[in-house]
Amino acid sequence: MRRILFITSCEYYGGAFEALAQVILRLQDRYLLRPVLVCKASFGEEWARQNGVRCHRLYFARINGKGVGRYLLDVVKLIWICLIERIDVIYANHLLAGIVCYPAAGILHKPLLSVCHQFHGPDDFWRLEQRILKRLSRIVVVSDAVKKSLRPIVGDGPELIVIGNFLTQKDLQTAGSLLDGDGLRRLKVPGKPVFGMVSRIASDKRQDLGLRFFSAVLRKIPEAHMLIAGTSNTPQQVDFEKRLRDMVLKMGLNHHVEFIGFQEHMSSVYKRLDFLISPSPEEAFGRVIIEAYAHGLPVVAFKGGGSAEVVSQGETGWILDPENPEEGSSEVLDVLRNQESYAMISRRCLETAVEKYNGENEARRIASLLRCLDSVQIA
Repeated sequence: MRRILFITSCEYYGGAFEALAQVILRLQDRYLLRPVLVCKASFGEEWARQNGVRCHRLYFARINGKGVGRYLLDVVKLIWICLIERIDVIYANHLLAGIVCYPAAGILHKPLLSVCHQFHGPDDFWRLEQRILKRLSRIVVVSDAVKKSLRPIVGDGPELIVIGNFLTQKDLQTAGSLLDGDGLRRLKVPGKPVFGMVSRIASDKRQDLGLRFFSAVLRKIPEAHMLIAGTSNTPQQVDFEKRLRDMVLKMGLNHHVEFIGFQEHMSSVYKRLDFLISPSPEEAFGRVIIEAYAHGLPVVAFKGGGSAEVVSQGETGWILDPENPEEGSSEVLDVLRNQESYAMISRRCLETAVEKYNGENEARRIASLLRCLDSVQIA
């Protein structure tokens, strides 16, 4: 049984960690690969305990200023972990984690696979970190959009392999049970649709675009409502949430928009919605989109990122122009006025969730990569 070291630098339980958790469970149950988890935050340890996975923690410091010392400690500890756990392959769930893993993988001659879940600009990495990235042999990216954005940074060195996210077994069961019924979800209260945005509250998530779109809908359907699920963690995110709340007041949306904070059980939120809005034009994949599909929810997303690869225009949702989010509201309004049209789109969302995002192909490809990787190449 091949032993795989899964490493994540995630600081909160979100889409990137959820994707890693699904990879670990699928590979452990179906492909007989033994996982060991290395994480930064305590929630990773808790998840590992609940699922019977061995776990260690690192700092995941950046290679700059005072972070150099901790970075070196991470490398030394990672070498120790690989030795005591008798690791065969290292799977890094984020490029920052991949940068920490690279020296250890090179010293121990262990194959390394790194994953990229988000967009990166040329200033996001220090020069030394960029040099390390260019020496990785393979990087898994979650969408063609991420692949395109990452290529100028890493050059022609690493092979970029697109493997998207997939749904949890719980979400697939939800979609399956809805399809086993009549599979036709209808608006809960005709004339009073509920829209929702689900993510951490941050400027890169562009909830402001979602509010502008919702405002256009509200002018035609005055009984519409919106839920904003998520919380702000950093000082920058807290400041953005304050500006977002001010925006709600200035636009006169305060009686129609509700901030419901962090929600541990997202399924209960999706059940309250009629539409999901995924407003960020820089969304790498948009895991919430496929979660919405599993609950039969059509999705309103915006051009510019991986969302356009997940949403089928007019079939499972709509892709709008971020420069003019109000303009695309007419197509959504047409569906809102026709229960049968909404029901058919909802059914296509459920079918897409079950057929396309069940994870079988993705897990098989990852297992194949992990089994076939040779030792990491040191340039």
